[in-house]
Amino acid sequence: MTISEQNIVKRWNMMASKDLGVDRNVEARGFSELFFNVFEKGYTQVKGTKYINPIIRGFAFSNRNLEISVVECIDLNYINIDKKAAMELDYYLMNNLDWFDRYQYALGI
Repeated sequence: MTISEQNIVKRWNMMASKDLGVDRNVEARGFSELFFNVFEKGYTQVKGTKYINPIIRGFAFSNRNLEISVVECIDLNYINIDKKAAMELDYYLMNNLDWFDRYQYALGI
């Protein structure tokens, strides 16, 4: 695991442990689990949640050249994602969906 991947996992774990609001905490925990499974465990198929699946589906739709997809069928929700797509997803979340502001809030800046 590279230093960048470690930093992504640490950042999302930290945000998941802070009080960012009811909806944002659920999303932060979902993304924290997703990034942990992709980078730490090396999984390419991870369990999704109903809270982060729409965000990831929108990201996958606008980035068709990346290896990412969301499958929802009855109770079998999962995400196919590789490490490159996960890094791009983190960039998208932090810069385009204002998670960087939430990260700074969690840091207490």
